[in-house]
Amino acid sequence: MDTDNRYGTLAMQKRLLALLKAFHQLCVANNIKYSLDWGSLLGAVRH
Repeated sequence: MDTDNRYGTLAMQKRLLALLKAFHQLCVANNIKYSLDWGSLLGAVRH
């Protein structure tokens, strides 16, 4: 059984990753430095 799909984890990771990509583009366009420390967005990238 695919637990990522069963609990909706994979779908949530994809949405969070899309949000992070949009945030990254905004920061690059405005020369804003940022870093990821912990939490769901970092997990979305890591997994």
